[in-house]
Amino acid sequence: NCASRVHRGTLLDVFIVPVREDGAVVALSAHAGMWTSTALATAPDQIPVLRAALGALREKYGFDPSGHAGKALYHALTTLPHDIVIGFDPPTLERLALTLMSLSDRPRPRLVLASAPHLYAFVWTPREDFSTARRVAIQDMLIAASNAPLLSWSIALDESGLALLRLTLDLRDGGTVPDEKLLDRQVKHMVRGWLPAVE
Repeated sequence: NCASRVHRGTLLDVFIVPVREDGAVVALSAHAGMWTSTALATAPDQIPVLRAALGALREKYGFDPSGHAGKALYHALTTLPHDIVIGFDPPTLERLALTLMSLSDRPRPRLVLASAPHLYAFVWTPREDFSTARRVAIQDMLIAASNAPLLSWSIALDESGLALLRLTLDLRDGGTVPDEKLLDRQVKHMVRGWLPAVE
C-alpha cells in the first residue's frame, strides 16, 4: 500500500523468498521494489508462473498455440499486468484471461474483480467511450461499493479498440468485496448511455 518515491510513482512490490538450509526454511528474505519495465513487458512464456498458467489453460481448453484461440490467450496473458496477475490463484487468472479473450473479438464494457489481498478492479470499455469523467464515475462507484479507499489506478489502451482501467483498493480497514455482477451491470449501463438503452 506504499507508493514509490523514485523512478515512477507506482505501488511497491514486496518479494518474500524463503531461505532454506538442509531442506528446511530457516528465514525469510524480504525485498521491496518495483518490476522493471522490461519485466512488465516480458512474454508470458518467459515468466515461470505465467508459463505454467499458459500451458494449463491450453491443455484444459485444447487451444492450439498457432490457432486463433491459442494466440488470443497468449495475447491476453501478455496484456494483463504481470506484477499483479502472478499473485492471483489459477481460477482468477483463468477468468481474467478468458474475459479479455472474448473482449478482444468484440470490444464492450466489462468489469472483473479480484482480491489478493487488495481489491483489484479490471474495467474494460471501448476506447471511444473512455474519458476522465467516466474513470472518476467508475472509481467513485467502486469506492462506495467496497467501502475502501483507492490506492492507485492506471489506464492502458489496446490496439484492439479496448481501454483497460485498473484500480486497486485497500480492503484492510473494514473494506468488503462488492457484488461483481451488480457493478458490471452498472458499468454497462453507464457506458451504454441513454440512446442505446432506449433502443
